[in-house]
Amino acid sequence: MLSRKPHHLVWLLVSVAILGHTPCRAESDLDILKRQTRAFEWTPVNPERPALTQADRWAKTLRSDGSWPDVNYTDQSPGFWKTPEHLKRTLSMANLYASGLAAGKRDPRLKAPILAALRFWISHDFHGSNWWQNEINVPRYMATILLLMQDEMTAADRQAGLRIAARATISMTGQNRVWKSGIVFRRALVEGNLDLARQARDAILDELKVTTGEGLQIDDSFHQHGPQQQMGNYGLAFATDLAVWGWVWRGTALAIPEEKLALLRGYVLNGEAVVTANGMMDISACGRQLFVDSTRAKGRGVLALLAAMEQVDPGTALRYRAAAVQDSQPVGSGLPTLPGAVMNRDFFRSDYMVHRRPAYYASVKLSSHRVIGGEATNAENISGRYLADGALFFYQTGREYADIFPLWDWRRIPGVTCAATGATLQPAGMMATDYAGGVSDGTYGAAGLDFHRDGVSGKKAWFFLDNAVACLGAGVSGTTGSVRTSIDQRFADGIPVTSRGPMAPGVNPCKAVSWVLNGTQGYLFPRPQDVFAGTQPQTGAWKNVYAAGSPAQITKDVFSIWIDHDPGSGSYAYTMIPAATVAKLQAYVTNLPVEIVSNTPEVQAVRDNAAGVTEILFYKPADFKTGNLSITADCPCAILIRNGRVYAADPTQKAPSVTLTINGKPTSVPLPQGEKAGSTVCVTAT
Repeated sequence: MLSRKPHHLVWLLVSVAILGHTPCRAESDLDILKRQTRAFEWTPVNPERPALTQADRWAKTLRSDGSWPDVNYTDQSPGFWKTPEHLKRTLSMANLYASGLAAGKRDPRLKAPILAALRFWISHDFHGSNWWQNEINVPRYMATILLLMQDEMTAADRQAGLRIAARATISMTGQNRVWKSGIVFRRALVEGNLDLARQARDAILDELKVTTGEGLQIDDSFHQHGPQQQMGNYGLAFATDLAVWGWVWRGTALAIPEEKLALLRGYVLNGEAVVTANGMMDISACGRQLFVDSTRAKGRGVLALLAAMEQVDPGTALRYRAAAVQDSQPVGSGLPTLPGAVMNRDFFRSDYMVHRRPAYYASVKLSSHRVIGGEATNAENISGRYLADGALFFYQTGREYADIFPLWDWRRIPGVTCAATGATLQPAGMMATDYAGGVSDGTYGAAGLDFHRDGVSGKKAWFFLDNAVACLGAGVSGTTGSVRTSIDQRFADGIPVTSRGPMAPGVNPCKAVSWVLNGTQGYLFPRPQDVFAGTQPQTGAWKNVYAAGSPAQITKDVFSIWIDHDPGSGSYAYTMIPAATVAKLQAYVTNLPVEIVSNTPEVQAVRDNAAGVTEILFYKPADFKTGNLSITADCPCAILIRNGRVYAADPTQKAPSVTLTINGKPTSVPLPQGEKAGSTVCVTAT
């Protein structure tokens, strides 16, 4: 469900006079908690707090019965229910009024409209068609309005409002439990019930734990709605709310303990901060919420979260600050010394790998029988069937895919192999495969997928290196119709060029090209490849992305490149090159930056000679040999070799151990089990 805007946390930028206030000794914990919760709500830089002129307009346009003429009170849309706009306006006016009271600047113009609007809602007690609205969103608005205005209203109004707020109970799991418990906490403050406030606080902190269910995972990803990666939706709301409550509880007996703070610190720095760059969140972390400006809004949310954590966890302030600088700058700006500039992170609990370099950010998202690829809850993400089937997003500026979703051909999501036509684009949930995941030493990584979807199957692999991401496919086949692999589909950047010269307008067949260039994004082929590529206007509407989106047609120039496969079976190999130029790509034709040493349905492997890195994906027991290195694996696994060390992981998460015979010497390697299954272990030195 939609969460409160995470950039609400810019309350941390308020003056020292407010945030630095020291409670007087006579204040009880209940007084401190109420004051600090109110302070969070009415901070002058709170983005939900309107300017006085806006509040005046709402007060003046309020009808005599306490309603607004432009609010839809009959709407029943499940995902974007319009009626709570009434409560949003009421809360915003209450924020302004309460902040004036706290500053000794009582504004009588707002009190009467606030109470009239509150009574209108209470008397009608509007309900939406979605449980989240009735049990979380409306009670949260109501509890907060009551907390801000309780001293200004009648006991009857307060009790009626509390009955609505009480529809949120301490129940459910993950972020839903955090939301509900936070509402109970606010209600407890209104009621003056410290015991209930403590129960709500304990319930919130109980969700700050590592779990294999819904919530925070051991790899610092976040699951909600089953085993589904939700870092940009529920997960960002979770971290944001915990930061808020950590600030609210400070200086009282309810203050967040260090062991819980350490978990929050790890999730913020190793999870949320990792999936954000260029001031924007990675598309693959956003889940179903691909709305207008959503990737940028969620990126702002992460930056605000990092700023908040400086206050909640001051001993780690420098790390949060460095991460914020890294996440806010274009990845091509050259900040190699900051944390996160050089990193590979395998979120093995979520079938998701992120790779960061000073010149680019890349990620690949997979699904399996263990991990749900995506959902279309509330008629959102209604075209995202293939978003977790090997979607590879490669960013240099962050603008490559910004709000491109209405324009996409959703069967050509970058990196995905699928049927060219089909009956539906609705998300399909899990994939019937064991092999989804990879190996990572924290700097380099490889991910593989034995994919099966809609009659199309094959082996797909991604090898993440310093100046390139190599992409391989083998045994690609489809039972019906044509099959294609989409290399990319992003906004156009000038006139695209191939190894055979500039391209004509439109998307055209390009025969036996060695490379293609769109702006500074290069696509290099180790052998001349037939592709379809070019720039053309593409038209679409946001309603094709989520049902509540605008039906207005948008047209922009989009660059596309893909490979059509033979009807029987096929393979492919290409390398994504950042900061590319014609001269650079032309030089690579005779001196490839990445050596492809195997691309079969049994073994896919590459070698980066400059970095001294070899990455191998075994899909079955097999032998592998390159140069003076030979390896035999007795079960499916992923191997990375660098600096004389061998790293291993099991993307199937099934084997208790793997025996690797390296240059004739067998080594039995115990593999991580339980919640760490699929993670990487250092095997031995070669």
